[in-house]
Formats: sequence, C-alpha cells, structure tokens
Amino acid sequence: MKPHIKYLKSLGACQNTIDYADQYDSLQEAWDNCTKGDLMILLLHKQSGTNVDHFVINKHYFVTGLNLYYRSCGSILKISPRECANIIRAYFPKIREGK
Repeated sequence: MKPHIKYLKSLGACQNTIDYADQYDSLQEAWDNCTKGDLMILLLHKQSGTNVDHFVINKHYFVTGLNLYYRSCGSILKISPRECANIIRAYFPKIREGK
C-alpha cells in the first residue's frame, strides 16, 4: 500500500478521497492535480482534526454539502469544485504528507 494511502486511511478519509489519491504516487501530486475542492476541504478538515461542513481560509468562507458555496465580499456564490480547488491551492500550495 502506498504511504499516502495508508496515511489517508489513518485519518479516516472517505473511499472517494482514497480512490482519487491512489491514482498518484504521492499526496502532493494528488493535491497539485485535484479539481475537487470538496475533497480538498475534507482533507484539510481531517488533518486539522475537525469535522464540520464549512471552512474559512483567510477571508474566504466555503460551505460544503450537495453544492459548494463560497462567500467573499458579502456575496454568497455557488462555485464549481474546480474553482474551489484553485482558491484553496492558492493558500495551501503544499499539503502535509503524513508520517
């Protein structure tokens, strides 16, 4: 088993996240190529030990669920997972690889 898959399982990541990451040789490579902002938010939550449906990055506020919503400058917008991924990657270009 790849080390990053073992790490994701130790975090309790969902099967969808594990299946996606297993296509890559490292967690960083999966992160760099990810277009699924919802999975990225879930991974950040797992790494921080939280389990909620929202995430705040700088002044950006993301709400997950059936759709991704993003609040900036007082407006609430529905955004695509790809848009969400690009915003997250701008603030978190590197992801913690685990032990």
